[in-house]
Amino acid sequence: MKQLIAIALFAAAFSVQADDFARLSESLCEYVKNDDRTSIRKKLKTVNLELRNTYTGFVCQPEGNFNGGSLLKTAAYYGSAEVSSFIIRKISKEDLAYTEHDGVTTSDWIKEASNSGNVKDVNKTKSIAAEVEERLGE
Repeated sequence: MKQLIAIALFAAAFSVQADDFARLSESLCEYVKNDDRTSIRKKLKTVNLELRNTYTGFVCQPEGNFNGGSLLKTAAYYGSAEVSSFIIRKISKEDLAYTEHDGVTTSDWIKEASNSGNVKDVNKTKSIAAEVEERLGE
């Protein structure tokens, strides 16, 4: 529900068509997978968006063993440490504890994934999990 509201607000505020939003989301997901923090920042600035206000509206599609999910979940799965640090600083604590489509909060999923090893780079994902826990503890 929160995702639908974020998408609706985004579309209404910026007169963006659903196709444009889908392309933006797809681009951001690719940048996350490639750990390209600079491109994410540029893309958000180009479309005049703050990640804090629209974060839950962006969902990355399933691919291989990854079942899809938020930008941070995607970053944790692919071991994108630079991007995850950027996202963790830019989103609210509530978004870190957001319950995603699979019924698990982002922070719990990252913790579980790092412990189980079902990610591309376990060490980077453990580092991301520690950073999430640190932010939630603030």
